[in-house]
Amino acid sequence: MIDPIAADEELSFDVSLRPTALAEYIGQSAVKSNLGVAMDAARGRGDVLDHVLLAGPPGLALEARGCGLMAGLELRLPDGTPATEVCLRIVKQMLHAGVILLPEGEHSNVIAFTPPLTISDSELARTVRMLQQAILRGRAT
Repeated sequence: MIDPIAADEELSFDVSLRPTALAEYIGQSAVKSNLGVAMDAARGRGDVLDHVLLAGPPGLALEARGCGLMAGLELRLPDGTPATEVCLRIVKQMLHAGVILLPEGEHSNVIAFTPPLTISDSELARTVRMLQQAILRGRAT
């Protein structure tokens, strides 16, 4: 029987297939150009690029929103219904990993993240990577 939840070795293989630089992406020249401008501007400010979502994993639609350090990631199934169960699985995985995220919204399908003001860029980047892995593990099957 095939397990619908990806194993860690499958996730690392999946990530290894993804491009690591804009130049490695094929097509979508306008999108790459606009994204490159936004990234260069953030880099020039000594800041990080904020609230950009290029694609979610198969079977899950994601929408990022936020203000300052308060961020939310709404999860919906392909048919548009709230992905409450997926959201709760992801929040639970992150709590087990030591990251406090909360399910928010009318249907508890928004992952809310309000880090402390003292969070470093490296801590924030590590948390985002952990959240990405949790989303890949907890996605709808």
